[in-house]
Amino acid sequence: MSKLQETIERQIKQKNDAMAKEMSDRGDAYFDILVKGPNKDLTRLPESTFVVNFLPYFNGKKSLDDNKDVIALWISIAGSTTKEVMVVNNNNEPLYTVPAMNDTSIFDMSDKNNSQKFQMIVQNFQMYSNITPVSGQNYLENALGVKIEKLRTESTAFIENEKRWLEIFARYDESSVQGKNVKHKPLDDKLPDDDMIYE
Repeated sequence: MSKLQETIERQIKQKNDAMAKEMSDRGDAYFDILVKGPNKDLTRLPESTFVVNFLPYFNGKKSLDDNKDVIALWISIAGSTTKEVMVVNNNNEPLYTVPAMNDTSIFDMSDKNNSQKFQMIVQNFQMYSNITPVSGQNYLENALGVKIEKLRTESTAFIENEKRWLEIFARYDESSVQGKNVKHKPLDDKLPDDDMIYE
């Protein structure tokens, strides 16, 4: 291959790469305009879309067996399992924020309370598993159960997220255990697909 051909092919590749990057950047910009509002960290989702398409699965009124793709769709809207979603009204004004499916803020990596760290649990699991796989499995189940229960009961983030979920459920459920029922106009369950527009 001559130097001229190499130069031409290199320039063509550079132009193709630049065009691909520009198209990717444009796609990201359009996604931001369509799905995200001024707060680019949180996806904004219309209330009607949340109430009709997701809330029944989150509050247990519909089984995930009815729609196995609903969780994948939620994650694709949120951006990841660790991101919250802001529910907005028809004027794109925030109403509330739905907690992340996996809130990593409950994991306090500082060793303030001198509890067993996850790293140590994994190391001990490997040690026990080298002796017998059953003893390793038994150790892991017990140690993780204790650790997660401790995180659940001591984490203020977990308690705050639980309160937020209860407030969301109470907003739409007249038989709320909280006793503070918020009257809300029921939405039509038969919204056409065109109404599933993310602002």
